[in-house]
Order: sequence, then structure tokens, then C-alpha cells
Amino acid sequence: GAEHANSCVAFDGLGRLYVLNTQVGPYRLDLATGVQESYAPPVPNLDPCPLGGSDSQTLCTPTPGVTPPLPNDLAFDDAGNLYVTDSMQAAIFRIPAGGGPAQMWFKDYRLFGPYIGVNGLRISPDRTKVFFTVTNDLLGIGRVYTLPLVDAPTKDDLQIFHNYILAEGPDGIAFGASGKLYVTLALPGQSGISV
Repeated sequence: GAEHANSCVAFDGLGRLYVLNTQVGPYRLDLATGVQESYAPPVPNLDPCPLGGSDSQTLCTPTPGVTPPLPNDLAFDDAGNLYVTDSMQAAIFRIPAGGGPAQMWFKDYRLFGPYIGVNGLRISPDRTKVFFTVTNDLLGIGRVYTLPLVDAPTKDDLQIFHNYILAEGPDGIAFGASGKLYVTLALPGQSGISV
């Protein structure tokens, strides 16, 4: 019944294609046959975190009020875990290798934005960090952040890689063969690529 849309694609280590759907969750698409199969249920709709906060992995949202999930981007690590950004719930989920329900990997109020929060996501070329964008935070600043690629990163692990202070709206990202990070700029009125 509910309308749904595809938001991003990624390949796993075996070259299989995965599509992130905003309402039905990630699914795998067989390129030879066109057959689709569910890989994981949709990311959960979270309740706000209790006053006083919670650890980075508890299933709750640090957003100022109830916001629906908006899964946006996805990337695999070398162990086969699938990382999924949630633009409206200020969270990054991890789906274990082989599929299954999404687990909270990291959440923080700094990933929230009034328009679009946490957005594009990629694993660094040396496979030690997760890079991701926040299109515009509560101060109106776009950012590229990093977290170490560990089982349970903490709030202290969150590091700013780059700030966009002119309302440029960082969105999708990709690493070039040079190791440089390419960032699309996608707020209304903006159109460009930052290196």
C-alpha cells in the first residue's frame, strides 16, 4: 500500500547489487535475472531518547521530537556489514553480514538537520573509517564527518573532516582512485562537486 522510493545503490564484496528503498528496506537485485529479494526489514521508526540521553547504540532518536525514518545511503565494509544512514532520525544503522534487522550503530544530535541531516556515506579507501555527510545541521552548516570503523563508536569518536559554511548542502560522496573525497552539493540553488 504505502508509496515507496529507491534512494541509493551499492555493491557488496561479491559484486551483488543492493538497492535501498525508503519504505521496504534494502533488497538485493540479481543483475542476470532481475529477481529481487529482501535483504533486511526497513529501519525502525524510533521513539525519542530519554532526557539525559543514552549510549550511541540504544534504539532511540536524539532528534528534537518524533521524526519518521528516511533511509538515505548505504555502504558495505569488508566483513559484509551494511551501513545505512537515516536522514531524519540522526542515525546510522548497521545490518549484519547476510541480512537481518538493522541495529543501531551510531546516533548523535549532530547528525540531525531541519532539512536533511545525515546523508551520503562511504568507507575510507584504507577501510578504517566511515565518512558521511550532514547536509545541514541545526546551525545551517553542512559537514563531512568521520567515525572509526569499529563495532561501537562513541560520541567522542565523531570527528569533523570538513565544514561547508555557505549553505552548500553536502550530499552523496565517493572516493577517487587518488584517495580524494568527492562530495556533491545539493541544496536548492546549489549545484556542484567539492573535492
